[in-house]
Amino acid sequence: MANTANGMATGAASGAAMGTAFMPGWGTAIGAAAGAVGGIFTSAAQRKAEERKFQQQKQQNKVELYQATAETKQKIISNLAQRLAGTIRNA
Repeated sequence: MANTANGMATGAASGAAMGTAFMPGWGTAIGAAAGAVGGIFTSAAQRKAEERKFQQQKQQNKVELYQATAETKQKIISNLAQRLAGTIRNA
């Protein structure tokens, strides 16, 4: 929600500045309203992009964890096999 409010405020300020340049008074008000609406959509797009980036990082973390787990399993199996071989030789 804070991103949306920030986007609205930023958009309204930019729109008001542009509107004032064309027609002080009404242009300022119309520009501020148009800028606020544009700011809302920009904030939504930014939120979606951040969510997409978060999900990609989450997936990458899962892959890395799986790979680390597979390597750990391989080390454990190797150690067990060595112990078993040693036990068989000593028997």
